[in-house]
Formats: sequence, structure tokens, C-alpha cells
Amino acid sequence: MSGFSIGQKLEMFLLIFKNNGLTSKRRKIILRYDMSHTVKTAITLPREEFRWIEDLCRKTKKSRSRVILEAVRSLFHQRTLGEAEERYARGYEKRPEEEKDVEVFYRAGLSSWENEEW
Repeated sequence: MSGFSIGQKLEMFLLIFKNNGLTSKRRKIILRYDMSHTVKTAITLPREEFRWIEDLCRKTKKSRSRVILEAVRSLFHQRTLGEAEERYARGYEKRPEEEKDVEVFYRAGLSSWENEEW
């Protein structure tokens, strides 16, 4: 697969899955494509956490790798969101809302209630 751009690899990957009959050459391309984007690692966990993972694997019928990958992605998502919230808070501290900024939204909210039946 060397010599192909990422876009070309993705096109081949999608083209192969669109075709019902996969030749062995095409299967090898899929395997090489998938394997080129993964890394194998070993980690050490306390027994209790390992049991949690195993229980979750059984309940969700997902592989251990998939469960751990989803947990890592969730952690990164939470941290990224937390960092964005911290940047927002720092920006707000530097320039808090003024009454004139809020008034426009306040009036818009009130006008949307005018047609409501109470």
C-alpha cells in the first residue's frame, strides 16, 4: 500500500466494500489498510478494574480493545470539552457580558412568548 495517498487508500477501501466478491488480493489490501492505523500495546491494571472491563465486554458484547478504546476516546472528549469551557470562562472574566449585550436576547425571548396561549 505504500505509494498511495490516504485519499487513494480510502477510495480503495470503500470500493472494495461496495463490491460483493472480494478477491484475496483485495482482502490483503483491507487488512494492510486497517493494520497500518493501529498500534498494539500492553498495560498493567489492578485486578478490580480488569474485572470491570471484562464485565463490560460481556454485557456489551464488545472486544476488550473496543471497550478500552471507547473509554480513552471518552476521556479525551471530556478533557477537550473541559478545556474549551475553561477558555470560555477565562474569556468571560476578561470581557463579561454587559447589559446591552444581554438585552437583545432577552427581548427576543420575550417576543417568542407573545403568541403563546397561557
